[in-house]
Amino acid sequence: MKFLSLFCCCVLLLSCKKESAQAPIPEITILQAPSSLSIQVPDTVRLTLDLRGEEELVSLKVNLLNQALVPVTESQVYGISGKSQRLEIVYPINDPQLDDGAYFLALSLNTARESGNKFVPVQLTGIPRTATGAVFLASVGNQTRIYQTDSSGLQPQLRASLPFALKDAVYDPSSACVWLTGMGNSSLYRYRLADFQTSPVFSSLPAPGFETYRSMHLGPQWLYLGRGQGNVVAIDAAATQKWLYNLPEGYVPGMIQHLQQYFLVEMQPIDPTAVRRMQLIEPDRQGLIRELAMNGPLLGAARLANNEVLLLVEEAGQGKLYRYTPSNSRFESETGPDTRNFRSILTLPSGDLIIRSNSSLWRYQPGSNVRTGQFSQLANENFESVSHDPLLNRLLAIQQNQASYISLPSGSNQSIFLPEAMKIGFLTRSRK
Repeated sequence: MKFLSLFCCCVLLLSCKKESAQAPIPEITILQAPSSLSIQVPDTVRLTLDLRGEEELVSLKVNLLNQALVPVTESQVYGISGKSQRLEIVYPINDPQLDDGAYFLALSLNTARESGNKFVPVQLTGIPRTATGAVFLASVGNQTRIYQTDSSGLQPQLRASLPFALKDAVYDPSSACVWLTGMGNSSLYRYRLADFQTSPVFSSLPAPGFETYRSMHLGPQWLYLGRGQGNVVAIDAAATQKWLYNLPEGYVPGMIQHLQQYFLVEMQPIDPTAVRRMQLIEPDRQGLIRELAMNGPLLGAARLANNEVLLLVEEAGQGKLYRYTPSNSRFESETGPDTRNFRSILTLPSGDLIIRSNSSLWRYQPGSNVRTGQFSQLANENFESVSHDPLLNRLLAIQQNQASYISLPSGSNQSIFLPEAMKIGFLTRSRK
């Protein structure tokens, strides 16, 4: 009987060891792919691939990424079968807001247990583009006013008024609109740049004790809304719900942000004595990757080139930068004993960051390790809002009733005066 028990234990141990062995990674061989592509949107990229795996192949996922490895178009998934296959794919590029420049086609070949990846550099040229001006939003009392300029970015004209205080707004170039949420308002609004019309397009149930919409972020495909009901919802350009993520009971979402392979959700506890936390989840499956305790509100976040995440955390009223490495859950100060009070982070297509402090505007190039990044000062002013225009590579910075257009290549600054103090502003663009 002892020998039988020992034999069963050995069989069980061998079985567990075999099961825990790493799954073989499938391989992608590029047989034909363009090195550059001159297109008039919409167009396609054609690829010929050899796909092989030691296990059954399931699917091939293709994304178009910018130089910061952020998806810029909707992914395409191609179903496949067998252990080897030659596949010719036609990948559509139909986003009317893409700019000329260097991109990557990201290929992910999947089996049931593992995935193999390959990046194909693609240079897109000949895409027409047009700057259409700027839009500004002011909020005083229970009124929000929207101003819009001509293509020069000058001479803002009042175009719409709304009967609520502005909570948040984002510019969506793909649908040529601005999404807005108001204080104490249960509707999401859309302002159309073409005809100056504003209308409610999506409503949520009120959350007693909390703002209906607590946060908003425009991702590569959808608009994400953090709600006082304790969840995050994603909607498409038609305001149709596409995605829902529920936070653990007792938490409501604070800051939310799509960071390529991560989706970040700040978890603010309903109990004021409880610990504030942050979750990184997988955007497609909504599966938890990592969870981290925070010492204060999260003000901003950016994904770094090595899959680490830069976090801006307010501690005792001071905004401090930390670097978080999900692979080993390491959480370190990015700048050491820095006395600057950082307030926001903006990611550029190059991977550099625009960081706003309470007295200056900085461009920051992260290093490969903490405390090795480089700051360069862009302006010595206390701006209240900053946005980026990838079309002409310039910033729009707002300070009360003055706006500054800051060119990133040269650092030149053009300022205009506005009819009143503005809260948020965006430089706009279109394709014709």
